[in-house]
Amino acid sequence: MRSATRIGLCLILAFVVRGARGDDAIPIETLKAIKAATVFVKTEIGRSGYTGSGFVMKVDGDSILVVTNDHVVTHEEITVKRMLSTLSIVLRSGTKDEQKLKAEIVATDSAKDLAVLRATGVKNVPAALDFNHPPELIETLPVYIFGFPFGESLSTNKRSPAITVGRGSISSLRRNDKDEVSIVQINGDLNPGNSGGPVVDTQGRLVGGAVATIKGTQIGLAIPPGVLLAMLEGKVGEVGVAVAGISAGVADVTLDAKVIDPLKQIRKVSVLLARSDNVKVPPKQGEDGRWSKLTGGREIDLSPAKTGSRYQSAPIKLPSSANKAVIYLVQASYTTLQGATIYNAPVVKRIDSARGIATANLRAEPFGASDKNPTPPPNSGMNDLRGGPSNEPISRELGDIKFVEKRISGMMLPPCMCWAPSGKSFYLLEPNPGRVSEIEFVSLKEIAHASIGKKCAWMCLSSEGLLVALEDDQEIWILGPESLDVKGTISTPGPRVIASCPKLSIAYSTDGQGLMSILDLKEKQLVKQLAPTAFGREGGFKYPAVSSDGKYLFTTGRDEQLIRYRIKGSLLRFEEQGPRLGILPQKIELSPDDAFICLPSVGGNHPWALEGPPGSSHAAGLAPPNPMFIYKTTHLSTPVMTISAGSFPKALAVDAKGGWVYAHGGGKQLVVFDSQGIKLKEFNFGMGETKQFLVHPDGGKFVMLTMSGLHSVTMPRQTTKQAGKPAPKTRSTPKSKQ
Repeated sequence: MRSATRIGLCLILAFVVRGARGDDAIPIETLKAIKAATVFVKTEIGRSGYTGSGFVMKVDGDSILVVTNDHVVTHEEITVKRMLSTLSIVLRSGTKDEQKLKAEIVATDSAKDLAVLRATGVKNVPAALDFNHPPELIETLPVYIFGFPFGESLSTNKRSPAITVGRGSISSLRRNDKDEVSIVQINGDLNPGNSGGPVVDTQGRLVGGAVATIKGTQIGLAIPPGVLLAMLEGKVGEVGVAVAGISAGVADVTLDAKVIDPLKQIRKVSVLLARSDNVKVPPKQGEDGRWSKLTGGREIDLSPAKTGSRYQSAPIKLPSSANKAVIYLVQASYTTLQGATIYNAPVVKRIDSARGIATANLRAEPFGASDKNPTPPPNSGMNDLRGGPSNEPISRELGDIKFVEKRISGMMLPPCMCWAPSGKSFYLLEPNPGRVSEIEFVSLKEIAHASIGKKCAWMCLSSEGLLVALEDDQEIWILGPESLDVKGTISTPGPRVIASCPKLSIAYSTDGQGLMSILDLKEKQLVKQLAPTAFGREGGFKYPAVSSDGKYLFTTGRDEQLIRYRIKGSLLRFEEQGPRLGILPQKIELSPDDAFICLPSVGGNHPWALEGPPGSSHAAGLAPPNPMFIYKTTHLSTPVMTISAGSFPKALAVDAKGGWVYAHGGGKQLVVFDSQGIKLKEFNFGMGETKQFLVHPDGGKFVMLTMSGLHSVTMPRQTTKQAGKPAPKTRSTPKSKQ
């Protein structure tokens, strides 16, 4: 197999002037070649689906490899319904010669938001784009964006959509700690659906692959060719260490690691493992960014697992201790086809025989740190939540509102932050590979973390500990809220979202198909399962949320309406459901005092919830554009407040004790309303969409998670006259359905 840096990228674009339409126009033949290499990517789930763009990066006979974005092909709904979904690409989309082919995922890198697909049986095989010869990237460089914005909504016939070529220019070059360009910021025509498509200069040379756009602005982001090449050359992710059991001072352990190797450039994967007290000189990172080899331990070879992209070891035995945890330093390494051996950043794992928990992954801790001082070594390669010279929290005041901001990659983080029992910190979940962080409020400094080592979907707090859902492994893990050690596991089918509260030893898990599992956390067992129609044809169990007093479960039903159930031990009693509400809902949000509830949705809430269906007596255009409705939890039929924050509102929260409402919309990460729904302030931090507002129970402060950052926010104190809960509208309300 040829090196990724020498792959036969069949197209060396003809940089000729013949056919050009202007000084900044792409030559006609080059334009045709780029259009032919740009493909429409589609995942179909029944009658719905998700779409994006991609481009051909390698050709082998009638088989092609296509680069796209990870989020295009691994959207959370796609992941849940993988067995029911169909992934395809369309070549020459929108023309009479278009060809639709099934595709398979060859490799994904969620950290870089990249994916490589393979399709075979291609007719009229297009030439691949060349990204071995990129242009010099400078600000103001004119660029063209190829892709399929807004997917099939722009189709004018029964075919797939025709390609769109937009224009823009480079407005900024974002660099990493090695001073390499990691993100190209573009001012121009990037829209939803462009994700994965090529961005080229006026000569047709690849500038990058489109990855994201900031709604409400002309700002888009692209991944430069160097990052694409690094993925194609192969790499190994973080090592997972799973303990099958501990007995007589010996732990039975299995090691595994995710391998990203779309072009099969890696011939060997190993893990170096050493007790920390045997390591005289820990590995160091050189000026070129590469790590030295871990010494003082043993090397364990990994083999490809039967499914997926993970490699794993045969079971091994490691010394443990009956009195204290044994700390191990773990380092992944891999050898390329050319014979070069690459060593990853080391991570620290511990085996604590006092737990005696089977199937428990080890808690990751910094090398050389005590249990009371979880501070990582410099350049340890650990999660960027820990900070560093280029990632320290920044404090600022905007008017009378105080912010602390920390840059993180939040694009793939689920909106399931929750407060720790003390209220002085909160938990944040990184899904792949799973990692739970406890973060201090207000400073945003990481206090502790647990490395799950496996893909996670959701988390919530219960009376028995912090619950983490491992969807692929079909397990719920229970972590100690302070130690973050594993206390136990529960098997349950495909947990996608879980709900409980600190006063409840029952949890509710949904699998994305509408099936809900009721779990007894004390007994660590599944009690019963409920089908979506368990309480009637219009019922359902999507987006479960539990009130903080543990008395009520809220879900959405078939029509994306809010539903309230009374919790009686492991039993549920249906109490009320509201009108049709959600348009692409995100999750149910409850105010910390359980008084108010809302369902933030990308398309806003359905106007029918306020006006009634067309032709009804209430259909008088009462709802503003993109409305979001706030209800009392005791009355789901009529909203007490209507919020309009702008287009594509994805997050909403009620701070009843503080007297505020926080929302996202119209390209603004934070829009602040008072307790009567009057818009007071709005802020655009240039950090992408807001995913969650986590309101503190004391009111007047919250954590905001955006696509690229965390904010801790402290609001000004309100006078007694100013503060207050949302007031009901003076409008007659129908009786609740009991």
